[in-house]
Amino acid sequence: MMPEFDSDIEETAQYIARLAGRVSLDPAHKTQLRGELLRRHQEHSVESSQRATGSLWSRLTGHRRLTLVAPPALGGILVAILLGLSLAPHQSAQAAEAARITDALARSAPTVTAWQVTAQQQEGNAANSVQCELRLSAQQRIYVRNGRAYMYSNGTWYALSATNWATYRGCSGEGQLQIAFALLPERLSRGAFALLPARTLHGQRVEGIRYAASAARRTVTVTLWVDRSSGLVLEATRLVTSGSHVLRRDVVDYSYTRTA
Repeated sequence: MMPEFDSDIEETAQYIARLAGRVSLDPAHKTQLRGELLRRHQEHSVESSQRATGSLWSRLTGHRRLTLVAPPALGGILVAILLGLSLAPHQSAQAAEAARITDALARSAPTVTAWQVTAQQQEGNAANSVQCELRLSAQQRIYVRNGRAYMYSNGTWYALSATNWATYRGCSGEGQLQIAFALLPERLSRGAFALLPARTLHGQRVEGIRYAASAARRTVTVTLWVDRSSGLVLEATRLVTSGSHVLRRDVVDYSYTRTA
């Protein structure tokens, strides 16, 4: 329910409420709203200054301007709008995108029967390349449920992690990079990641997800480029740094074999 205002500001208050109801949580709309609020403030000030009735002027003195300090109820509306648009868009966009990717993986992960991992590794002055194929048996499938990946193998279910993947993996290297697509839903559920602008990779539209962790004066930063339609990871970059010094870099490409 709208608070009661003096008649000369009631129209403006209702206009602000309508704006709040139809503005989507997007930075562009946030900028538009601020511009609208400024314009309405200026219009209101001009209209009010043209009123010559002494009693009305007296009644409005001290609270006639549309600001965040008076009247308190209208100021509260503006504070709620501006704070909501400042904080909510980023958080809600992340949550929505995390849910979309997880749903896509829930559909595509069970169709994956094999995937090829090609990793370019550089540590200090040494560089090497690793390539291997990871293939599931006819009795194995990977499923995504409730933000976690599970391996169904010969009638038994296993919660997949970078650690227990050693039971199944068929090549050397970082376990979390080998099954990056399977570990992605759990990572997204934590919420500690940044979305990067979409780009084209190998002819496919991908979006970036970046997260980092620090320990023992080292920071590990992982960037995943995810296919928008399937949620599958097509490329991963893992950087280990100490300050501004890069200690190790892994760049991994993925290709998948899927059932129809």
